[in-house]
Amino acid sequence: MNSTNKVAPTLAIFDSSTKKTTATDVQGSSLWSGMPSVNQTNPFLIAFAGQPQAWGAYDQDKNYIWVVDTSVSPPAPVPLEAGASNQTGSFDGAFQGRAQWWSPDGAWVVFESNRASRPNSSNKNGKYAIFLYKYGAPGPAIQITAPSQPGRMGERRRHRGPTGSHRSTSRP
Repeated sequence: MNSTNKVAPTLAIFDSSTKKTTATDVQGSSLWSGMPSVNQTNPFLIAFAGQPQAWGAYDQDKNYIWVVDTSVSPPAPVPLEAGASNQTGSFDGAFQGRAQWWSPDGAWVVFESNRASRPNSSNKNGKYAIFLYKYGAPGPAIQITAPSQPGRMGERRRHRGPTGSHRSTSRP
């Protein structure tokens, strides 16, 4: 898309009662976004990882967690965390997040972030930890795990099985 031919971003909304999907324009700048998570107690709230396209090429280490309320017209994504710059500001690593998910009661969003161990010359991507954030709260996210290298939780490893043979398993 060139700068003279901008198209408003749209959001597809599925209405389970009518079994119809509608497209709605989204207010604000275009966002690189993905990994949507629908709030189980209020399905109009959708959390996703993303960043304004104005920040340049997509970089998953520069995502914020955003929330859009699809019951509002037009829907306008806002950063999950109080204090995170909106679509017109620049990236602040103190609010970095990705891989978000709503708690079953719809009150909390859990996500991974490298904010506690940011990228540096000896650690290119930083180390990720799991955080909790109370939706709508003014306070900071709560770190609930120690930072670890990206991929550690799902990395494959070899170990001896009960018969002494080697087998490969996914780390829990």
